[in-house]
Amino acid sequence: MMKLNKRIALGAIGGITPYLITLLSIDFKTAVVNYEVLDWVGLIVRCIILIFLGAFVAYLHKTENEPFKIFQLGLAAPALLATFINGGVGSNENLPVSPLANKYSISIFPQAFAANSSAESTKNKQYQNEQMLKEPKISGWSRFLRGVAGTKLQTSQQNSYFVIVGSHNSYKQAKAQAKSLAEKNYKAKVYNPRGFAKPYAVAIASNVSKKDALQLRNQIIADGVAPESYIWSYGK
Repeated sequence: MMKLNKRIALGAIGGITPYLITLLSIDFKTAVVNYEVLDWVGLIVRCIILIFLGAFVAYLHKTENEPFKIFQLGLAAPALLATFINGGVGSNENLPVSPLANKYSISIFPQAFAANSSAESTKNKQYQNEQMLKEPKISGWSRFLRGVAGTKLQTSQQNSYFVIVGSHNSYKQAKAQAKSLAEKNYKAKVYNPRGFAKPYAVAIASNVSKKDALQLRNQIIADGVAPESYIWSYGK
């Protein structure tokens, strides 16, 4: 007769295995890019639920003594739940993270940053687009749900617009444009491509209303600084 603690342990391992396999099949850094505290709390809750379900089903099958079969019971117990939550692993918005995000921080949105070329000397400079480069507003509950179920972060639809002034195949080119814009009194941020198909984007406004985005785009076009500027928004 197999001991109860061994039975529970095998079931628990079976319960968490589908999620671990999912992580092995993807880039883990991509899956948890820009995670913050509540995202991680949700992820821990997810793992605890899977482990508990596997262990609970194994506990109920008291007459089963074959280790592999107990492990299979653990696999089957949370299978439907695991399929549901694993389907959303790494769910993020489409705009990519900054080149430094993976190295220094974990926050779904791009931690885009202003080009630093002349940042020290222009730190107190007033730009024409001052206060237009904003961080997205995301509730703690939305972050927690992403950790638990892999759902996409819910952001303010009203303030979800960006003004993109350039796209480049290399970060060096994007940074050069951002520096050039700073000299023309426009502050810019560089966004890193997600995957290989999308170029580096240079933005002069982020997470603003459509009205403000249109106004700034029209202004920079009228100034002749970036005639090919356009507005971009999440999921659009």
